[in-house]
Order: sequence, then structure tokens, then C-alpha cells
Amino acid sequence: MLKGKQTVHYRRLKRFDILSIGGEEKLTVPLSAEKIEILYYVTFDELFNVIHEAHIAVGHGGRTRMIKELNRKYKNVTVESIVTYLRLCEPCQEKKQRNLKKGIVRR
Repeated sequence: MLKGKQTVHYRRLKRFDILSIGGEEKLTVPLSAEKIEILYYVTFDELFNVIHEAHIAVGHGGRTRMIKELNRKYKNVTVESIVTYLRLCEPCQEKKQRNLKKGIVRR
């Protein structure tokens, strides 16, 4: 086994930081002179709840509004995960179906 830090360890130290909040450790983006806001990394277990809270906060808003909301606080929430959540949101799907029916024109 190798002793000491390897190159990969130094890269990880630059890329991640750990913040302890109330006895719980959170992975964050390291703060710098340019970045004064804390950006958290979301764990897989937290992902649904984080996306759900953001979706409710933007009033069942769409993909773009959710991306903007989530990027203010989190680093690793993907567009793909947001789109998957939106496909499963029943109130949004019902609203979408109602809007499609309004667009039909009969002659």
C-alpha cells in the first residue's frame, strides 16, 4: 500500500470541501474569493426531496425555472433528473393535458 497522498487526493481536496452542520457532514464546493455562496452536493437519497421542494417553491414551474432555483444552492442536480421528476408530477401532467385540449380548433 502506498503511503502519503497521491495526485488524485490533491485533486479531490481542490474539488470538494466538507461542511459540518448540526453534527451532519455535507459535501460542498470549496469557497473562494469569487464564490462566496455555499453550493452543496446532493446525495442520491436526498435527490427526490431536493427536486420536490424546489418544484413546489417555484409553483410547479417548468424545467428552466427549476434549473435556476436548484443551481443557486446545489451543484450536481442534472437536467435529466429534473425532467424525469416533471414527467412524474401528476398536477403538472393534468395541467399539460388541459392546455392541449384548449388548443384544438373545430370548424
